[in-house]
Amino acid sequence: MFHMAKSEAERQKLFDDYILSILKKKQVIKKNKKIIEEKEFSYDPTMDEDKVKGAFNTYVDSLVIKNFLIEQIYTRLKIKKLWRCNS
Repeated sequence: MFHMAKSEAERQKLFDDYILSILKKKQVIKKNKKIIEEKEFSYDPTMDEDKVKGAFNTYVDSLVIKNFLIEQIYTRLKIKKLWRCNS
């Protein structure tokens, strides 16, 4: 990179640009770290409610909840599951 420069001024400009790019990358990394650190403390569960869920996700969620509630009823009332086959 620096060997392509023909004069000392060009070499200095390439060096300055190189150092500037490194400093910019460091600032971006520092900024991203700061955002990540602050994000842990600023978690708001109501923000998730704003997202629109797909119909499939909602259907699966309702099935999971329904099956969980059925299992809870069976275990609390100590009912044995009896499956009858009509054959």
